[in-house]
Amino acid sequence: MECVPRNARHMRHNRGRADVICLCPFMPASCPRARPGHRQRCGAAPRHLPKPSPQRLWKGLRVITSVDIRVVVMIAAIMLIVAIVLCLLERRTRVSDTNLRHANDWLCVANGALLLSCVTLLLHYSLPFWLSASIIILGAHAGILCAFFAIQWGLNTRPRYGLFATISASILLLQMSLTTSGAGAALLFVSTGIANGLLTLTMGLIILRLSRPHEIELRVLVSFPFFALAFGYVMRLILLAMEATTAVVLTTTALIAFSLAFAALQWCFGLIALRAAWLNQSLTVERQRAQDLAEARARFLAHMSHEIRTPLNSVLGLADVLHGTVKQPEARELVGHIQNSGDLLMHIVNDILDVSKLQANAVTLEQRPFDLDALLRQIAASHALTCREKRLLLDVEIQPGASGFWMGDPHRVNQILQNVIGNAVKFTETGSVRVVARGSDHLTLVVEDTGIGMSEAQVGSMFDEFTQADEGITRRFGGTGLGMSIVHKLTKVMGGQIEVQSAPGQGTRFTITLPLRRAETVEILPIPAAPAAQMDFSTLNVLCADDSKSNLLMLCAMLRQMGIEPQTAEDGHAAIAMTERQSFDLYLLDISMPGLSGIETLHRLRQVEKDGLRPPAYGVAATANALAPDLDLYMASGFDSHLSKPIRLEALRAILLACQQSRLAHPLHAPGVGHRVWG
Repeated sequence: MECVPRNARHMRHNRGRADVICLCPFMPASCPRARPGHRQRCGAAPRHLPKPSPQRLWKGLRVITSVDIRVVVMIAAIMLIVAIVLCLLERRTRVSDTNLRHANDWLCVANGALLLSCVTLLLHYSLPFWLSASIIILGAHAGILCAFFAIQWGLNTRPRYGLFATISASILLLQMSLTTSGAGAALLFVSTGIANGLLTLTMGLIILRLSRPHEIELRVLVSFPFFALAFGYVMRLILLAMEATTAVVLTTTALIAFSLAFAALQWCFGLIALRAAWLNQSLTVERQRAQDLAEARARFLAHMSHEIRTPLNSVLGLADVLHGTVKQPEARELVGHIQNSGDLLMHIVNDILDVSKLQANAVTLEQRPFDLDALLRQIAASHALTCREKRLLLDVEIQPGASGFWMGDPHRVNQILQNVIGNAVKFTETGSVRVVARGSDHLTLVVEDTGIGMSEAQVGSMFDEFTQADEGITRRFGGTGLGMSIVHKLTKVMGGQIEVQSAPGQGTRFTITLPLRRAETVEILPIPAAPAAQMDFSTLNVLCADDSKSNLLMLCAMLRQMGIEPQTAEDGHAAIAMTERQSFDLYLLDISMPGLSGIETLHRLRQVEKDGLRPPAYGVAATANALAPDLDLYMASGFDSHLSKPIRLEALRAILLACQQSRLAHPLHAPGVGHRVWG
């Protein structure tokens, strides 16, 4: 590191010996080297001398005592100290990445070497020429090399220590030999300019190539100091070749010195930026990993939901059939227990699926009018039996401001209330459960019970998944601990709030506020009474296709109970073959059949109908995938309706009724109308 004199005056002091160049920034009268008679000789009109030779530059630099030069060197030293402090602070962050730790260590060494060079420049008056020059050259070169290693580690590249150590050793040996041989400053300037200029240019190109994956701002931040140093060394070589004045050459040298100190700071900021980029990249990788994990979990839960629903479909369906055929009270009671257990298992499966959808932000909300009075009556009726068995009073109060129609998702509102009221009924042994609905510009639902209550700690964790108050509560009351988590998440999805007030032994109060708005005037149309012939399903020709024999057995039992003798197929190909031989009024197709799926089977069946000039049958997708996107896909694929597994008797009866109404409405099925071309 080198400094520059300010407006050095070149005066020749002829003392009867060889001329001595005095690069003195003071006026001749105050020259510190003035001897007797110096004032008179220096005070004479100065005579302009030819440009000094480069060999005398170092000797002139040794006598510079300008205050400005010391300020420049001190500023450079302060910048280096700041850079070292930044490196030490970066070490305290305990970066977990090994490459960044190596980069920070190398940059600490680089800043220390540059600071040593700067301090030596400040003290060069009191040191021999060969020693001060050697330390300055060694410190500057070592600082550049170590900074290069640091940036390479920061870019996740292991430096080629052997190659650059060999090159640096050769350069330093040449410099040291020139320093100790007394060759002069000119050769030092030339050799340093060529060696360091080429080296820093090569380093800059390497760093620019290694930083290609990063943004352009970061690439410039870490590579620009090397190019700036290379430019400074090349400019000094050009000035020496053009025989520039001493002041110009020394000014260029000072700019190189200051650039080294500034580069040290820029390299520190570059490593900080690389650390931030590494953290952002790690965050992106972890976020993608979490998303992949969530998607894998959602797929697993959806698959398990389908696998559980398939046998559960048979259990509940056959239980419904048995309940309608068994006459003995004891047997009907046993069948009722089977139905209740199956319903409980179905509730657990639905809860797990809902949690998965809420975590994946896959819940979509409908916006349609619904009757809050009818919804609350239905919910109260579903809990009436349990309340009677426990001798609890279930009181539902709908205030005038809440009565009537609201715009929102009735299914999600029902789900919230079912979970909260069910929770209150379950944890209340004696007393009552009270439900109050209030409304103005939003809907407020309050559920109070006189149950066991909760402590503050239990209230704080009640919305966590798979969490209940303690193991004793789980053993005593059962449950998965998902209900209140679903309530909390659904309330947030709907933009609402939920508040809980509870104390042990004093019951619990839930206040749910939903930002729903009042529905416009809703015209309630009377439901026309179905004619007696409409309830006769015996004329329907039904094809059931399912790869599960137990599901086919259950469907056949249900349909026979309603007067239908169905045709069955165990895969899509068999269903197509049967359709080619005869026409059907209703297709009940399992979506997840092997070979041809339900959607592909329906497309083939539609083509058979078109080729045979037949009217289209009513297509129903029997599926355990009850998610809204799946149902939309089925409807878009040509199905007229769907049956969610487990299939219940009433749901199947509703499908048959819809099929019969569609059949009567279609002109090809109307009485007295013959077949005509369809398509």
